[in-house]
Parts: sequence; structure tokens; C-alpha cells
Amino acid sequence: MELVSIIMPTYKRINTLPRAIKSVLNQTYQYFELLIIDNNSKDGTKEYILNLNDKRVKYYPICNNGVIAKSRNLGIINSKGKYLAFLDSDDWWLPNKLSLAIHFLVNGADFTYHDMYIRDNNRLKTNRKVLNFVRSVNYPIKENLLMYGNVFPTSSVALKKSFLVNAGCFSEDEKLMPLDDFVAWIKISESTNNFVKLNKVLGCYFWDGANATTSMSIIGATQRFLFLHKYFYKN
Repeated sequence: MELVSIIMPTYKRINTLPRAIKSVLNQTYQYFELLIIDNNSKDGTKEYILNLNDKRVKYYPICNNGVIAKSRNLGIINSKGKYLAFLDSDDWWLPNKLSLAIHFLVNGADFTYHDMYIRDNNRLKTNRKVLNFVRSVNYPIKENLLMYGNVFPTSSVALKKSFLVNAGCFSEDEKLMPLDDFVAWIKISESTNNFVKLNKVLGCYFWDGANATTSMSIIGATQRFLFLHKYFYKN
């Protein structure tokens, strides 16, 4: 089996963090390490993680000054797996998420993602996918993303680490917040078109109205302008 490194940034999420961690520990695919990058929380996060006493769960403190890309990059730097997966500390996965993702990655995919339920105001909305933007991306991937915007909830992504590292990991440029994940996906699409959508709902996304992922609902002129000018024309 191949080791998968799960990157989980967190900041003052002690109310949702245990649920996210439990969803990882309950995976049917058990060959993983969970790297939790804590942005200097003072709510008992560190104590909770250390009390788990699980060698697969690793704690890294950081002061990222609000740039979540710094937390994710710290996790990547310290990761040991051939594959990476991302899970925000207020989201969670279904038990077979990793097994399905790894199956496709081992068999030729370079990048996988999937549908996620939305949980809003403590109600699970099973009839909607995340902001209705989780869709299959057609070839060529880069042009499709630049035309139609970000469609990958970060908590749904699992990929071969080498592609993200070669793309420079996540941009820490504050001007790109909260689009740093989209920048990374665009850069990865310059190296591979092997993006695979897992046609199952394999996680749950918690939407409190303030999540960075809500930027996916604003994919029109703003994102296209940023990327067509800063990354497409200039690079």
C-alpha cells in the first residue's frame, strides 16, 4: 500500500475538529498520516490532538497571519506520502473516501475530486452538491478551468504529491486569497490532464457563510480576470 498524507489546517475549530479527525481515523484505507497544522489556536486544539496518542496524527503549530496556504504548505513540506489529500477542520469524509481516491491514483489518475454534501445551520442538504460547482472537467483541463472557474472543493481533492510540489505548492501571495487553491489546480493542469471525478458523494462540507470556498460561487469576471491576466497571459 502507498502512504497518503492528509493535510488539515485549523484555527480555533475545537467544536468541529474532533468530527473531522474521527472521519479520517474511520477510513477503510488505513495507511495514512494526518498532519494537523494549527494556526496558534488557544481553544484546547493542541491538547486534544496530543491526547489522541495516535502516532499517525501529527501536530504542527504555525502563525500564518491569515494565509491558509502557509499552513497547507507546511504540511506538504513535512509529509512523507506519495499522495496528498486535504481536509479542512470543519469538513468531514465518508469512510470509503480514501480507498476510492487511492484506487484511482494507483491506476493512472494524477488528481481526484468528488461531490460533497453541504451542512448548513445543522441540517444536511443531501439534495445539493457543494455550491453546485462539483462537475467533471473536460479536456483540456487548463482551458476548462480558466473558462468556467474552480470546481474542486479542497476537502475533496487527493492527488499525487509530485504534481503539486512541481507546481510550487500553494501560492502564499496575500493578493490571491482565497484563490490559492485554484492557482495550484491551474498550474497542475499545465502538467497533466489526468483529472478524475469520483462519481460519489464522499464527504460533507460545512458552510457557515464565511468559508473561503464560497469564492467558488463568484467565478465569473473576478476569477477569470485574475487568472487570464496574471497567470495565463503573463506566464
